[in-house]
Amino acid sequence: MKQRKESSKDADMLSSALTSLQDKNAHLENSLGQETKLKLDLFSALGEAKRQLEISQNVIQQRDKDIVDLKAKINRLADVMTLVPSGNAANQSAISAFVADALKQGGSNSSPSNNSNNNGNGHRGMSPSDNHLGYN
Repeated sequence: MKQRKESSKDADMLSSALTSLQDKNAHLENSLGQETKLKLDLFSALGEAKRQLEISQNVIQQRDKDIVDLKAKINRLADVMTLVPSGNAANQSAISAFVADALKQGGSNSSPSNNSNNNGNGHRGMSPSDNHLGYN
């Protein structure tokens, strides 16, 4: 009878230990699932941040190109202004047309690769008729 009490006591203790371990296992599985979900959310946010950074970098590069184009236009205009006598009406007309064209194109977000006025010489907005101004 004493053995039965001891074996019953051992069985109860083992059953209690098993229940405790099963509870701990369930808790660990739940925690692991939550951690996995959190990691997936973090990687998703990281991917979105990388995508936004790439978009921003592309915008900055495009704007840098636009700035370089505008500086080139300003330099060409400054060169033209220094070469043209102020009294010549034909030259004033050519300068006015050049300035109007430069301002019209400078306000758009076009680049040399997608600008229909690119005549292959690397100067946007210059037509063959502008060649009399001394630009190639």
